[in-house]
Amino acid sequence: MGGNDLTAALAWLESVPADEATKEARRNAVNRWAEFNPRAAAEYFVKNDPEAGQGIDGTLARLAGNWARSDAEGALSWARGLADGVPKNNVLSQIASAIAASDPSQASAILDLLPEGGARANALRGISQQWAQSDPVKAAQWLEHLPAGASRDGAVSAFAHVLVDADPEGAAAWASTIGDAAARTEELERIARRWLQNNRIAASTWIQSTTALAEDRQRKLLGQ
Repeated sequence: MGGNDLTAALAWLESVPADEATKEARRNAVNRWAEFNPRAAAEYFVKNDPEAGQGIDGTLARLAGNWARSDAEGALSWARGLADGVPKNNVLSQIASAIAASDPSQASAILDLLPEGGARANALRGISQQWAQSDPVKAAQWLEHLPAGASRDGAVSAFAHVLVDADPEGAAAWASTIGDAAARTEELERIARRWLQNNRIAASTWIQSTTALAEDRQRKLLGQ
């Protein structure tokens, strides 16, 4: 479907009652539009579909993330011009996650534009996960400089999730630095279960010797 066809389709969709089916059809048409003109499609959502900007994985944020994979500078320049608020934060978060694998330094710089909250936490998790896959050493160095808090905890958890198969002991060491006690225990147990699947002897030795897990948790993991 070409640009003229999409324009005609959108014009027709605007003329019919805005029920859920029509909204979905409109969004599908605009997403097709984004394949060859992401800026125009994004502007359409901003002006005509406020709901598209809501949600960390909402329609507008996903469009911006896809745009950033092929044109990071264009997507980021457009996002900077958005009015402050939830949609802008969601868009920036998705852009950061989208470019983290190819340009983690630029992705981490986007964090300066995000206030503390869900969008920033999501960006931190995305950057940590992508960077861990491409360069775990530099990702670890970056993590060391993050301030304590829930956002850092999420980033460390994402990093450990990637690391666990190649270096379960290292993953456990990082998980042990998670500040929130419940989140720390949950991540350590997840690592331990995965480790037990891959190397039961080594994992059992670690579980029995670690001070990061309570004895009842250790016994449960070992099936005792």
